[in-house]
Amino acid sequence: MNEVRLLDALEMDLTLESGAVSTARLTLMPEESLAPFDWVRVYAPNGDAGIFRVCGIETDYETGITAVLLRHGLCALEDALFPDEDITLDDTAQNVFRQLLDRQTQKDGYGHPLWQAGSVAIADRLTMEAGSLAVLDGITQALSEYPDYVLVTDQTTHPWTLKVRALPETPQAEGRLARNLSALRIERTTENLCTRVVSAKLAGGRLDGETGRWGVRCRHLSIPEDDQDASALAAARRFLTNRAEPAVSMTMTAAELREATGEAWDTFHAGDAMRLALPDGAVLQRITTVRYPSAFGDPERAEITLANRPQTVWLNLVRLQKLAEQTERAEKRTRSTSKSNKRTLNSHTELIALKAEKTEVTELGTRISQAEVRIDGANAQIALKASQTEVTDLRSRISAAGITVDGSVAQVKLLATKSELDTLTSRVSSAEASIEVNADNISSKVSQTDYTGKKIASLINQSASSVIIQAEHIDLDGYVTAGQLSTTNAKITNLINGTTTASKLRCTEFWLAGYQCYLANGYVRYGSGD
Repeated sequence: MNEVRLLDALEMDLTLESGAVSTARLTLMPEESLAPFDWVRVYAPNGDAGIFRVCGIETDYETGITAVLLRHGLCALEDALFPDEDITLDDTAQNVFRQLLDRQTQKDGYGHPLWQAGSVAIADRLTMEAGSLAVLDGITQALSEYPDYVLVTDQTTHPWTLKVRALPETPQAEGRLARNLSALRIERTTENLCTRVVSAKLAGGRLDGETGRWGVRCRHLSIPEDDQDASALAAARRFLTNRAEPAVSMTMTAAELREATGEAWDTFHAGDAMRLALPDGAVLQRITTVRYPSAFGDPERAEITLANRPQTVWLNLVRLQKLAEQTERAEKRTRSTSKSNKRTLNSHTELIALKAEKTEVTELGTRISQAEVRIDGANAQIALKASQTEVTDLRSRISAAGITVDGSVAQVKLLATKSELDTLTSRVSSAEASIEVNADNISSKVSQTDYTGKKIASLINQSASSVIIQAEHIDLDGYVTAGQLSTTNAKITNLINGTTTASKLRCTEFWLAGYQCYLANGYVRYGSGD
């Protein structure tokens, strides 16, 4: 690609990822402009960050300032999909990557593909199902079980080159962290921890790792029937190694990392291998993300995330997206006895859990936003939840919404809640709405509780034979037809009916139109007129 012009930018928020698509938000001067799918070379404070594609444009027409959303050129590999059918790639890692890149649809100005396969350091033979996968998803899936390898891009070649290199055994930097770092944030999770692999292909049906420290935490590993015993054992050992420790990630500033390691800030790059001991003894091994909130500001304010595993949220989202497709294909293979067993690279764990959180602190107060996704294969459950908490001097407000799918009891449930605390009066009010779908009935409920504790609720329950509606007020607006109607008390403004049977009837006027007879004001009148 040839350079067209230099852009005059006001600021840039840049996030460089290892194993994912790096992103940037560029704020341009009013006289500058870009169009969707334009290519932009982005520079980080420590050098060339690569060529990015324009994927979104936001313009403030009052000020003329434009914000441009950019994604690294890897995103072009998301544009091509394998057909939605059974496609198995089974070859050396080098050739599997070439077959994946052969599917790309984006071309340069000369009709050449944007990316080519470079050297792939993985010596194993790879087998994977590629049906309905995007090219980039397939590459990420192929690398998911090889945490000691990293994806490397080179955009100085033509076409651009995609490589896989092994992490060096010797870390590029070492250090130890103190507890009193101001910007230090540490997260730990045991969701993917595994100390015992269970599979029919293994001798004795299982393989144990280090069970003494963490106890027995079993995971099932799907190994193709035609795999050799040695290959199955190697896959199980790799699976255990990748999940031998709880996942630990930490975010700190470049200045704090420089103090801990003694290395200059401009030597830190996403994908670098490091050995950084935490106060409790845990060791981090990889820089997964480097974010420059202002690429034109102080570079030592950059936020650096390290982890003992290279798997990112982006990678887990890819797995979630493909889980339903993989399940559907598995069901098709089960129903067809004429097809041979398909080999698969990625193993299926019993539980996948994701959580994202953002905290905003302003002069008015604090806002915490959270989103969670949980897939529990062992209990046949899928749960999604999103919530937001706002805390100010005057009030606290919590709102949440969630969806739960429970296959074990054939139930789908939707729930939304909101509660508010008035800090000055200590009054609490809340509201809740839910819909529950079961195999034999559907029920919905809306309730509200005010600060005095008074609760008002309405309910609807529907089954195959009945519908029950309960509420303080029920309004039916329109033409209503009822085969039978039973009521304790009823106020009817105008009743049009063939036959009405009642033990007691009270009314202001009673008309017998066929005989011109009616009752009014205590009198009975009969005749042809009023």
